[in-house]
Amino acid sequence: RMLDGELIREALTASYGLRVTAVVQMKSVYGVVCAGEHRTPGFVWKFASGSDTAARLEALAPVLAKLRRGGIAAAGPLRNRSGDLLTTLPDGRQGYLQPWLRGRHADYADRSQRLAVLRTVGRVHRLTAAAITAVPAALCTPHPLARKLMWKRETLQRVWPDLAAHCPQAIADQVALFAAADAACQALARAAPAVAFCHRDLAPHNVLCRGTALAPALIDFDLAAFDDPLTDLVQVVNHFVFLGRPAPGDLREMVDVYRQAAGGNGYRKEVLWALLGFPDLLVRAAAEWVKAGCPPARRWRVVAVLQKERARRRVWATDRPPGLVQPFAPLRSVPSEIY
Repeated sequence: RMLDGELIREALTASYGLRVTAVVQMKSVYGVVCAGEHRTPGFVWKFASGSDTAARLEALAPVLAKLRRGGIAAAGPLRNRSGDLLTTLPDGRQGYLQPWLRGRHADYADRSQRLAVLRTVGRVHRLTAAAITAVPAALCTPHPLARKLMWKRETLQRVWPDLAAHCPQAIADQVALFAAADAACQALARAAPAVAFCHRDLAPHNVLCRGTALAPALIDFDLAAFDDPLTDLVQVVNHFVFLGRPAPGDLREMVDVYRQAAGGNGYRKEVLWALLGFPDLLVRAAAEWVKAGCPPARRWRVVAVLQKERARRRVWATDRPPGLVQPFAPLRSVPSEIY
């Protein structure tokens, strides 16, 4: 049986005409080094997942091309000699080739880098804002922001009894956590819809900062789709809350930088600030811990995330616009005894 590297080399030679000198397996992709290159790959080969259909990649191509014309570096599939974005290997598996973008993973704890990322995200949304009727079917998400937020809210309710029983440190935060979660769900449900092309997976390893100009490049569009543009802003903020040390003024600065770059697209003050208060970090950490059976040795992670959420609330309370009232009324699905 041929090894993956040999299969990829054969396919790239036949389908792209490349003179491949090395295929290097990485975490989830393969780096492709061609003749004339010294060690650093010039391309990336990625095996297609279940969602990587020809229709989706064809719909994605013009969107990424529009971003590149707007000066945003975005890695996307390259066409082979037949004009196709998907290439079939000799063993029947499919994948696609992308250019290798140089850079280092973004550090959201670094102020200059996270603001550069938000400027790029805002520009993406400005360039791709579209009416719902104009969204390609292949780039419509089955899990929009409002639905995902409600799922997370329901997850918090489901795991809370185990969380409170095995991590009593969380009990003091009970009212604040559920109030923040309810407020975000209610605000988003009331908000006028906004749609733009969203990356939807803005973890630091999917954003590359390059050189002193800090012009980030975006990679890995596996989850990208047209969605509420606040999806991406909230993801960047959540990663910053987890990785950094939020201080008064940080959230306000991040929102202002994003708004300026996005041109006001998708900005709804009440829903934005409600979303920034949603305890996403705790929902994720608690769900993972409870699913694992609440092992005592891993309680420290939940306690650490509780501290992060407290820091978020302190900065949120300082930075939110004056006069913005957050509704604290519980959702009907929440048992009254929780409060």
